[in-house]
Amino acid sequence: MADPKPVAQQVEEDTTTNDEVKSGTTSNDWFDALPGFIKGPLKTIGLDDDLEGVINWIENSPVGNFAEDIVADLKQTFRDQKDKLLGADQISFKVQPKAILGDNDRNDAHKSSLRYPNDSILASTDYILFQFFRYKPPFSNTTGTLNPRTLIGQGSGEYGTIEEYNLSITNLSPDTQLNQVVLYVPPDVSSTYGAEWSDQSFSNTAVAKIRGGQALRDGNIFSAIQGQFENAGNSIGRLPDIAGADFIRDQIAGATGEQFSRNDLFSSAAGAVLNPNTELLFRNPHMRTIDFTYKLVPNNKTEAEIIFEIVRTFKLCLHPSFGVPGKQQGGKVPGILNTFNKTDSKVGFISVPSVVKFAFMKGGGLHPFLPQYKTCALVGVDVNYTTDGQYVVTRDGYPVATELRLSFKELKLVYREDIRPVGPSTVKFGKNKALHGGH
Repeated sequence: MADPKPVAQQVEEDTTTNDEVKSGTTSNDWFDALPGFIKGPLKTIGLDDDLEGVINWIENSPVGNFAEDIVADLKQTFRDQKDKLLGADQISFKVQPKAILGDNDRNDAHKSSLRYPNDSILASTDYILFQFFRYKPPFSNTTGTLNPRTLIGQGSGEYGTIEEYNLSITNLSPDTQLNQVVLYVPPDVSSTYGAEWSDQSFSNTAVAKIRGGQALRDGNIFSAIQGQFENAGNSIGRLPDIAGADFIRDQIAGATGEQFSRNDLFSSAAGAVLNPNTELLFRNPHMRTIDFTYKLVPNNKTEAEIIFEIVRTFKLCLHPSFGVPGKQQGGKVPGILNTFNKTDSKVGFISVPSVVKFAFMKGGGLHPFLPQYKTCALVGVDVNYTTDGQYVVTRDGYPVATELRLSFKELKLVYREDIRPVGPSTVKFGKNKALHGGH
């Protein structure tokens, strides 16, 4: 068996040479799929166009749409059952072949990609790959009932490793109705990291109790008891001052209605205040937010159609589904709702929107120096069709320029182990988690 080609060569061959983007309202996939011994004679006698027309008519008829919905739902049901038993696959970063525009792909859209610029040679350039996945609840069964992780308890109970914490965003089922999107690296690429620290004041008694409790936890009973006695003595020493301040404060409030704190009286009368014992304490890390702005200017009609589909893909990702994600909900045939698994569509519920895993790519692999992000929620899609301050469209009605602003927020916090894995002891199964983490 020959050695597999490098990823970069696979990308170049699979995504730039053999896959031509075709525009139009129909496709000849069915005819192309026929065996050669059938297609050859048909082309010879000139019936290939007639047969293709018949196939396209059947495909777009109510009966054809209904049949495609059934097949699509069956395929999705099979995928769902596989994920339920074995768990979802780990995210990979393979760029799929170019999409065929106008093809009414029921639920295999994730196997093709929309690209801008359309003529990019991906094997020799930098770009961003956007992939769309169905949302996985963080506390649901993320491993599958027959997966080895389940047998050893990983993925249930409390998180024991960083991989378990990330499992619901690294092993995901694709949103099969959304194409991959490949876009150029925007001019503004930055990564912001943040953590919340805030000041906290402690009373003298609280400090003594905390320090005594820590000493007791460490097994130093003598220090714990000694500290409590010292605190009691100091509290007794401060008692006359505090009692006097409280008495004067009550007298002033009763006579004039003015309100003063103990420290107000201590400061104004004695030039001292109670020790606030203020410390800066860590609260929690911040989840990262990411924004991209693209200006999409088509060079031809095909690229204008691609831009339209790219914008629509992000809008579809942002919005929830009225029912089960991935199911057809009847397609073009009214009255047919979820031919299979009807009970999954409960009245009064909607599905959580899909999520996005995007990655900075260099050739056929992840970019080694730009930041990578965990799976994100798409929280904002802003589209401006008048980027130059006026409404200008082509003869076909496509905007001559479209500004697309995307806002994302990571679904998980970034930990030190995501940035630099500390060793194999933190990983039980799976590939290099740094591939899916943030840095």
